[in-house]
Amino acid sequence: MSKSQVSIVKTGNRPDYDAVMVAVRKSIDLIGGLDDVVKTGQMVLINPSWVAAPADKETGTCTWPEVSRAVADVVKDAGARPIIAESSAVGVDCEKVIEESGHAELRDLGYEVVNLKEDKTVKLPVPGGGLIFDPMPVWETVARADIIITVPVLKTHDQTEMTCSIKKLKGLLPDKTKRAFHQQGLYDAVIDLMAAVRPSLTIVDAIICQEGMAPIYGDPVEMDLILASRDLVAADTVCGLIIGYQPDDLKLSVNAAARGLGVMDPASIEVVGESVESVQRRFVRASEAAPKVTVNGFKLIFGEETCTG
Repeated sequence: MSKSQVSIVKTGNRPDYDAVMVAVRKSIDLIGGLDDVVKTGQMVLINPSWVAAPADKETGTCTWPEVSRAVADVVKDAGARPIIAESSAVGVDCEKVIEESGHAELRDLGYEVVNLKEDKTVKLPVPGGGLIFDPMPVWETVARADIIITVPVLKTHDQTEMTCSIKKLKGLLPDKTKRAFHQQGLYDAVIDLMAAVRPSLTIVDAIICQEGMAPIYGDPVEMDLILASRDLVAADTVCGLIIGYQPDDLKLSVNAAARGLGVMDPASIEVVGESVESVQRRFVRASEAAPKVTVNGFKLIFGEETCTG
């Protein structure tokens, strides 16, 4: 049985668009390219992270626009139509995040950049049946996409230990459903979503990441890496190993692997490009950073139904 491949590519310090493009192309080439993933004429939803402001590149909160642009250009070169689309966290002005993150500038360059909070809601079936949600409410653009490529930022997380390829998929949900996920069972509901939308590829923006009280209030960590995989579980497993988590520490990956949506056993994963050991850096966990959080107007709440929004 062939192993799931995860590529790790260095970008160089504070890369510009050209350097990011080289790294993104290399990361995809290392896992076999796009020929068997993206077909001519398809609509490809490129899903970056626009969780909240502050969204500028130095904070590590949101996906760099250079990464979104590079993925869109690779998709365009494959003859498909790229749409960069996402919705911010509950209660957050998505247009403000688009502006602050630099993605509004991509609109000026002619890229389709879509605020999903202006979209209609539809429902998708969950193959095999969902444990919490079935059917799954998603934005209409998500349901219309032929292919979904998730483009997360690698960060620790104040509830799920780490947010990356799997947790990031919550941006494909309407705000009402995002709240319901926390109320009805986050760890299984996110995997229901993953099963419903089945992303074909993840390109991880690990240029400037976040540690500590992420995904918004964490401290930036410059790693200067791009990772790619067709297997989101394998990608998150490798990302976890890079920042100091063992596979079993990440419950979302455990649940996704148990439902046959990817592999989390390092013995079943082939890392290509840079080695995990050459780029490892243990990140401060949210639980370790919590007492140090000093954000004006911020109140720390621990609870099963609490979300960042």
